[in-house]
Amino acid sequence: MDNVGLNNNINANMSIIRKVEKADAPVQNTNVSSNATSTYKPNNLTIASSQISPAKALYSFFDNKMSFPINKDVLHNNVVGAYFDKIDVSPSKDNIGLSGNATLPQISFDPTRNDKDFGRLDIPSVYMGGNSSNKELDAGLSWDKVYTNGQQTFTNDAQGTDGGHPEKMFIQIKDKSNNLIGYKDGNNTLVAGKDEKGNRGEKDLNDFSKTLQPNYAFRPFWRTTNTPREQLSNPNERQEVKFKDGKVNVDGIFQTVSTNKIGELVYKSDNNEYPLLKDGDKYYIPKSTWHNPSTISEKNPKDAQNVYFYPGQNISMSIKSGANGDVSLKINTSDNKTNFKQNFYAEGFGKNTEQSFKAVNSIDQFT
Repeated sequence: MDNVGLNNNINANMSIIRKVEKADAPVQNTNVSSNATSTYKPNNLTIASSQISPAKALYSFFDNKMSFPINKDVLHNNVVGAYFDKIDVSPSKDNIGLSGNATLPQISFDPTRNDKDFGRLDIPSVYMGGNSSNKELDAGLSWDKVYTNGQQTFTNDAQGTDGGHPEKMFIQIKDKSNNLIGYKDGNNTLVAGKDEKGNRGEKDLNDFSKTLQPNYAFRPFWRTTNTPREQLSNPNERQEVKFKDGKVNVDGIFQTVSTNKIGELVYKSDNNEYPLLKDGDKYYIPKSTWHNPSTISEKNPKDAQNVYFYPGQNISMSIKSGANGDVSLKINTSDNKTNFKQNFYAEGFGKNTEQSFKAVNSIDQFT
């Protein structure tokens, strides 16, 4: 069975950003602790002995000399969680962020760990995060499908990523009945089958389709643990939903609106209550706490652009907290050709607040 792991160690250096010390001052050893042998335990992730080779090691995002071998006993115990390597910075009111430079890893996957709808069941991530006022945030890069203008792309590269090369990225062409009729590459060149005008590519559609697999790369994300009621009070953290006949449309399903025992407006789904806000004649629910840039953000200039980063690229990454929960995430390639910046709200973070920060290299495993 092939290994699932991060190859070509993620080499990097890290600086803690403090408000009273010189920016990018080196982190002292007393402020950095390794939790490399810990296991993070989110709710819906499972590790089983058949899923990953115990001989494989993960390497720290910020110190390629630090590693933890995957423990066979942990695997046999089916611990709910993910493999990760983490460096923590001790809490301080002087801490306002973290920055680092790294080379993104090459990745090898177990081909049996794939779902026809979900895709890869092993998701590598390279990210930063923090903790403040019992609230957490994670933000950085995670392995994800590549989209262009809202459309999923494919590649014929053996590693499952076009690597930033448009000639290795392929986009489906469909007719008015939504039937697949051809492929064009990232340069908009017809490669196989035919296009909408009947022009034909050099390659046979069926033969070419057999060489393709979903295209992946590292995609920005940010996750918060904001309180739903707190989100509803922030215009940037809520989304409007349609109201009709005493129900609101949540993800395409109309859910019943009611008032709970303490007088709060809620909607019910699967016998659970979720917070709701009525402002005038409009209704709002909290946004998801997991965020990515929109796959069609090319059409929404106010949103952060949907960009991708690739194995082997040298990058810089930073998170920085400002006043009243304002947090910024920045990721740039060393050649400055790919840049990402996102400002978002993270409850509990802010100036004059005791904050800790972390750098993480992980593989989440889904079942």
